[in-house]
Amino acid sequence: MRTIIKARWIIAALWIAMAAVLFITAPDMGQLTKEKGQIAVPEGYPSSYANKLLEQMSKDGDTDKSVVVVFQDKQLLPNREAALKKAITILEKDSSLHVSDITSYFDAEEDIQKQLLSKDRTTLLVPVTFDANKISAADFKAKVNEKLKPLKLDYEMTGQPLIDDDVITSSQEGLKKTEYITVGFILIVLILVFRSAVAPFVPLLAVALSYLVSQSVVAYLVEYADFPLSTFTQIFMVAIMFGIGTDYCILLLSRFKEELAHGKDKIEAILTTYKTAGKTVLFSGFAVLIGFTCIGFAEFQLYKSAVAVAVGVAVLILALLTIVPFFMAVLGKVLFWPVRGNIGHPQSKLWETAGRFAFSKPLISLLIVAAVAVPPILMYKGTLSYNNLDEIGDQYESVSAFNTISDKFGPGESLPVTVVLKTSDALDTNDGLIAIEKISRAIEQTNGVSKVRSATRPVGKGLSDLYVKTQANELNKGLESGNKGLKKIKDGLAEASKSIADQKPQIEASGKGINQLIKGTESIKAGISDVEANMRKLKDGTDQSKEGVARAKKEIQAAKKQLTAQVDQLNGQIENYKEISKVLKAALSQAESAQGITADVQKMIEQTNQ
Repeated sequence: MRTIIKARWIIAALWIAMAAVLFITAPDMGQLTKEKGQIAVPEGYPSSYANKLLEQMSKDGDTDKSVVVVFQDKQLLPNREAALKKAITILEKDSSLHVSDITSYFDAEEDIQKQLLSKDRTTLLVPVTFDANKISAADFKAKVNEKLKPLKLDYEMTGQPLIDDDVITSSQEGLKKTEYITVGFILIVLILVFRSAVAPFVPLLAVALSYLVSQSVVAYLVEYADFPLSTFTQIFMVAIMFGIGTDYCILLLSRFKEELAHGKDKIEAILTTYKTAGKTVLFSGFAVLIGFTCIGFAEFQLYKSAVAVAVGVAVLILALLTIVPFFMAVLGKVLFWPVRGNIGHPQSKLWETAGRFAFSKPLISLLIVAAVAVPPILMYKGTLSYNNLDEIGDQYESVSAFNTISDKFGPGESLPVTVVLKTSDALDTNDGLIAIEKISRAIEQTNGVSKVRSATRPVGKGLSDLYVKTQANELNKGLESGNKGLKKIKDGLAEASKSIADQKPQIEASGKGINQLIKGTESIKAGISDVEANMRKLKDGTDQSKEGVARAKKEIQAAKKQLTAQVDQLNGQIENYKEISKVLKAALSQAESAQGITADVQKMIEQTNQ
C-alpha cells in the first residue's frame, strides 16, 4: 500500500489514459447489443430445434424478414380504398424497400380477405416480407413512413424484427434512466452518511471510472471472444457495480475518517484502513467476483450474460485499491469538508437502542420482523408471464400494433406459434396430407388454440375432400354409375338372347340372323364401354378408400374380362346355337354376380359411415 501511495499520481494518470483509450477505441456497446444481444434459447430445447428445422427449410442465404402493416380507420373501406391501394402499390413496387413478398387484400381470394380485414371493417392487415440483408428493420420502418406519409393514412407496423428492435431501444433507454436514478440516489445517500460536500463524489468517481473501463473491456470480449451478451448486461453492471462499489467505499471512507479522528496523519490512517477494512472489502469483492464468474456456466443467455459483472467487479476491486487511496492521500481531512475540528461522529442512539433491544428480547424482535416480512410473502402468488411485450409497454409502435391485431383478430394472428413436423417419408402424398390433417385437428383441440393453419387448411379450415364422409359420398356416386353400366350389360345380354331365340330359323337359313346377333353383341360392347367409363369415375371417388374400392374394382374388372371373352367366343361359334345360348346365360349370370358384389360394397360403405 505504501508503494501505491507513493506512486499515486502515476497510477491516477494511467487510469485516466487507459479509460480514454478504451473509451475511444472500444466497439460500440449499443451496436453490439443490437447485433448480438438478442436472448436465444440454448440448444437441446424444442423451440431451438424447431428453429434449426425452419432454417433448413429456408433457401440458402435466405435473409427475409416479415412484418405487418396495420391500417386503421373508422371508415377504412370503402372510403379509404384508393389510398390503401396506392399504399400497397408503393410497398410492392418501391425498390428502396427491398420487398420480396406482399399480400394484398385487393388481390386475394375471399378466404384470405377474411383473414386480412377485421369484422368491423376498421382494421386492415398487409403482411410484408423484406430482405434483411439489404435493409435493417429500423431503416425499413423509417423508409415506409417516408413513402406513405403523403397518403395521410393511419397505420402502425409490427412483427418480430420490429419488436426485437424496440426491445433493444427500450433497454438502452432503461439503461440511461438506471444510470441517472442510481447516481442520484447514491449521491443523496452519501451526503446523508458523510454530511460532506466532497466525500460523496469519491465513490461516484471511482465506481464510474471502473464502469467505463470494464464496459470497454466487455465490448472487446464480445466483439473478438464471443463473450455472452444480452440487452440486460449493461443494466446488470450498473446496478451491481454502483451498489457494491458505493458500499465498499462507504466502509473504507468511514474507517479512514475514524482513524483521522483518532489523531493519525493521513498516510497512517490509509495504511490502518486497508489493513482492517481493506481486507473485508477485498474478501467480499472476491466472493462477488467468484459468484458472477460461476454464472457464466449457465445455459440461458440472459443469466449467462451476467458474467460481465465479474469483469466489472475485478476492475472495481483494482480501483478500490488504487483510486480511493489516491483521493485519501491527496485530500486528507478535506474529504469531509465542511466538517471542522473533530471529524469523528458520536454513537448513534437509534442503532444503539435497536441493538440492545434485539439482544435482550430476541423472540419479540423476530416477531416484529415476521410481522413485516410474512404478509408480502403470503401475498406473492408467483404468477409467471410469458408475454415479453409487457417488458417494454405499448408506448412502442410495434407493441401497440400487436395489441391492435390481438383485439381485432386475436393474439395469434401477429405472432402465431409454429409447429414443425419432420418425417422420413414425403408429406406431399395422400397419406402425408392425412397425417398433417390429423395433427392439425389434435392441435386445434388444445386449450387456448383458436385456429390452425397447415397444408390441409391454409386459411384455417380443413379440406372437405379429406374427410371420410366426403370420400364415402364420392364412392357411392361411383358405385351408382357402375350399377347403371352393369344394368346396360344385362339389358344388352337379354336383347341378344331374345334376338337369337326369335331369329333361330333365319340363322339356320341365312346370314341375316348373324347381323341381328351382331347388334346384340354391339349392345354388350356398348355396356362394357360404359363400365370402363364408369370405372374411371368409380376410381376418382374411391382412391381414398383403398380396401373396399380395390375389392369392387377387382370383381368388376373380372366380370368385364369374362364378358369380353364370352362375346368373342359368341362371334366364333355363331353357327352353334346351343353353345351361344350357354355363353349368353353364363354372361348374364356373371353380370348379376357383379351387381351383387356392388350391392355388398354399398352395404360396407353404409356401415363405415355409421
